Amino acid sequence: DFYSVYPSDVTTIKIDETGKKINNFTPASNVGDQIDLLYGLQTNQTESPVKVYFKHALSQIVFKGEAQYEGPTVVINKISLCRIQDKGSFTFPTDATASASTAGTWDVTSANRTSYEIPLNATTIKLTPPTSAGATTTATDLSSTTNGALLIVPQDVTAWTTTTTTPVALPTTGDNVYLDI
Repeated sequence: DFYSVYPSDVTTIKIDETGKKINNFTPASNVGDQIDLLYGLQTNQTESPVKVYFKHALSQIVFKGEAQYEGPTVVINKISLCRIQDKGSFTFPTDATASASTAGTWDVTSANRTSYEIPLNATTIKLTPPTSAGATTTATDLSSTTNGALLIVPQDVTAWTTTTTTPVALPTTGDNVYLDI
């Protein structure tokens, strides 16, 4: 069997009879320094060359904004995704990778939570509302064309929720995740 990973300098790969994993992978904290993690597996290969189909291992997040109703222009200075788990361990699938094949799995048990600030296309983003009722607008890409999308370890998240009787306070414990715009 042939196990492949990109980039080639991922140092936490463990391939042996007990398992095929990338242990404790942590995406770069600076979004501009992040690199897409790809993996591939070819099984029962007897011919040369070995053809490997690569799949994306990380979740890609992009942000778009749109002002849909008449009103003031909205100016966005930054976007941060807050309290995301920053690392996880990836287990390769058991079958060869292909476009419709089973994906590998992630074990995300990191106690460390981090925030990722997403670079914007400019210093600020202005979302201009429609000029009249019923007029349409187009969503604006808020992700940087230079730095691309945010890449994080795939994970289930719990939205930060508040109630009318609970004061609004940023979560500092638990699994709550929120956007800071």
